[in-house]
Amino acid sequence: MKKNWMEPGLIVFALLSIGLQYFQVEMAERLLVLSCSALALYYLLSGTLVLFNKQVTRSMRMLYFFGLWIISVGLVGVIYTFRFWPNGGNLLMLGFSFGTAVMMILLLYRVMIKKNDRSIRRQLSPLYARLLVYPVIFLILQLTPFDLLFHSFNKYRDHEEYREILKQTIDNPVDTLLQKKLIRIEKRLENDR
Repeated sequence: MKKNWMEPGLIVFALLSIGLQYFQVEMAERLLVLSCSALALYYLLSGTLVLFNKQVTRSMRMLYFFGLWIISVGLVGVIYTFRFWPNGGNLLMLGFSFGTAVMMILLLYRVMIKKNDRSIRRQLSPLYARLLVYPVIFLILQLTPFDLLFHSFNKYRDHEEYREILKQTIDNPVDTLLQKKLIRIEKRLENDR
């Protein structure tokens, strides 16, 4: 059986870009967006392709489709969280809650069908693994305090005024005055570098 190395490669690329952002390497923010977007797109397309695969039962196709798509939504939430864009927490909670729901449906499906059928177990094991890991990551990121994420991953982590305005902007994303003030501070800080 031919091994697909695209998914592990994209995961390693995403983890490397998170590490680079922690160490404030130049272009790390763009690499983070690119790597997590590529991984989200991979899961989005994989879910769509499984939906059209006639070798798998209809119910399993739907489980894969929804499971991989919700992982994709959660990965977009990871991008939003690490870039400190508004509504990242909402996307992470969608990824966690629906990922957990699909996992529960998978467990019920396994109990309702033949418990010891190896072919079903083999077909579902990749989705089990993904739905055990990703929702936990989404929940951990959702529960991580803003200040810890900010002081670990933001390139302006030493600037307190920026942190306060950014926190207010994330809490109130429709306030255009805060957004303009944040942009002014970012431009000033970028010019000072």
